[in-house]
Amino acid sequence: AKPERVRTLTERYNAMFNTVVPRDYTEDGKMLRFPGLASSVHPYEQQPAAVARMINEPAVGLFHEVGAGKTKSMIMGAMEMKRLGIITKPIVVVPNHMLFQFSNEWLQTYPNARILVATEGASAQERRQLVAKATMSDWDGIVMTQENFKALAVSDDTKAAYIRGEIAKYRETIELSENSNMSVRRLETAVEKMENQLRAITDQPTDSGPTFEAMGIDYIIADEAHAYKNLGVSTNLQGVGPSTSSARAADMKMKMDYLRGKFDHVGTFATATPIANTISEAHTMMTYLRPDLLAERGILPFDAFAATFCQASTKAELNVVGDYRMKTRIARFQNLPEFLSLWGIPADVKTAADLN
Repeated sequence: AKPERVRTLTERYNAMFNTVVPRDYTEDGKMLRFPGLASSVHPYEQQPAAVARMINEPAVGLFHEVGAGKTKSMIMGAMEMKRLGIITKPIVVVPNHMLFQFSNEWLQTYPNARILVATEGASAQERRQLVAKATMSDWDGIVMTQENFKALAVSDDTKAAYIRGEIAKYRETIELSENSNMSVRRLETAVEKMENQLRAITDQPTDSGPTFEAMGIDYIIADEAHAYKNLGVSTNLQGVGPSTSSARAADMKMKMDYLRGKFDHVGTFATATPIANTISEAHTMMTYLRPDLLAERGILPFDAFAATFCQASTKAELNVVGDYRMKTRIARFQNLPEFLSLWGIPADVKTAADLN
């Protein structure tokens, strides 16, 4: 190999993957004291460590095994960040059936907390009242179901910014695929289709009146965050994820992008199953939490991400009508240590083995 090429590749590799070591927040967590915490609550070791990560990182994924106490970690994190002045008005989004259970646990954990609970199945009028209450008062946190959260409208400017970003992402993916004989006509057809699909997503019925931005929310905590994994994947690979976003996922992405443009700390996603089926789910979680890390390394487009951490193979496959078609699919993973070092920046991972 040419020395110049070796040096260039070494510098490139070091810049992309050899500059950050994932931080262990266990010792940082032991230094936290949690004023206002109920005397009957005795946190597990991983819970203060998770809070320390929330305090120090722009966005965090609490990827803890079921039973590890993610609920209290989220509550303690919200209260401590509020106390320290890092955030002012967090919103916690929970599955519909978890609304009152989560709210009760918050008050059991912090008896003096001031929380605003959006009634499950609230009407449009009740949601408008909620926005007014959230806007006019100082709350330690707002608890809301996933459906009510999605129904909170964002402004037209936020929608437009999201659409422009998605269109740019899709165009970049197509341009990177020039070697696969994609014509300009097909490029324009694909972009037009994406525009129509995005309009359909962003034109979902929402409440009139005050917008999400007007509530003063500056931090989103999403429980059972795997509910948002159906974010569209722009790729030529087969079987790696949906081509377009679900309404719920697109709404969350819009709101996270809005917060990221205004604040240093934007959110925490909690789930025991951040990656269930495909590598695209890892890319999706990183896109929600730390797209800046991907962008800095030139792997924000999914195909670039997949090319870095996976090997693809193209084979002839028999379809349902008996015809053979050439399909490109992910065959195996590569560079897993580099992926884990990147993943470990926002991801607070605790498996059953870690928790004994």
